[in-house]
Amino acid sequence: STAWIERNVRPWYYYWLFFAESGIWALFLLTGLCWPWLKKKIKMRKEYTFAVLWTVVTLVLLSLFPEKKTRYLLPLLIPAAMVVAHYIVYIFTAAKEKTLTTSDRVVFRVNAFIPALIALGMPVAVYLLFYREGEVGLTLLIIVSILFLLAAYSIFAGGVRMKSMKVFTGVVLLLILVETLLMSRVANMFNNTEIKSIKAVRQIEELQHVPFYYPADEELRIELVYEAGRRILPWDIKSDTTLLNSLPVVLVSGKPATEVLPVGIQEKVNLRLIDVYDNNNRPKSDKKRYSPKFVRYVTILEKK
Repeated sequence: STAWIERNVRPWYYYWLFFAESGIWALFLLTGLCWPWLKKKIKMRKEYTFAVLWTVVTLVLLSLFPEKKTRYLLPLLIPAAMVVAHYIVYIFTAAKEKTLTTSDRVVFRVNAFIPALIALGMPVAVYLLFYREGEVGLTLLIIVSILFLLAAYSIFAGGVRMKSMKVFTGVVLLLILVETLLMSRVANMFNNTEIKSIKAVRQIEELQHVPFYYPADEELRIELVYEAGRRILPWDIKSDTTLLNSLPVVLVSGKPATEVLPVGIQEKVNLRLIDVYDNNNRPKSDKKRYSPKFVRYVTILEKK
């Protein structure tokens, strides 16, 4: 709970771009949140007002916490999806009843044409980013391009004819294509492909019944404890030598054991490095997000 106050502290307006987290639905969400404009048009007024209120209240409450991370916006996307649904259903119903206004047509077409342009440009993006041996071959590129062009056509045609469900279908197809064909490849552009999780210690038989410790003057991220699946206790190395009476033990440290343990202790034990684990999700080249706190040396201390 102290992390909510002390870590990743951001200003109150940090979430003001929250709608961007909805991705391709961002414009639809912004339009749907125009409550003064839509409140008298949408027939399910109470349900629509409830969804808008839920979204706004959640945004305000999340903004009150000093600690802020974009993933904390997940609860907000639930009512936000309801807001988008109300807007799409309104366009569908009003188009059937021929009650759409000029402003309705203009706004909806803007909402539709931008995703259509994105879908239209995806084959070019795939070609420039992934068309190479081992990634995307010529056959897959042709198939992917055709599917993206179909999605672009569906969205564009739906926008021209004011058929919201056709636009909805095209956007969903676009999402499916990106998720199934591109997300793993895009992830490799940003993620640490050399990640070596400390979770591997769970599979090392000789460590199963050996207690784990970490230097008390170091910070041990709780994520590493979860990954290791072990209880890892603090050890005041400088003042507590009683632990040497119960060897073997495993030391999980941010530096090599030879740099962490005093010379007096090193003379009494054998040090055997199990491995160096790196749980960073981002590569070393990402200076902003790569953290040494997620790099740990796992060493077993044994009696001489």
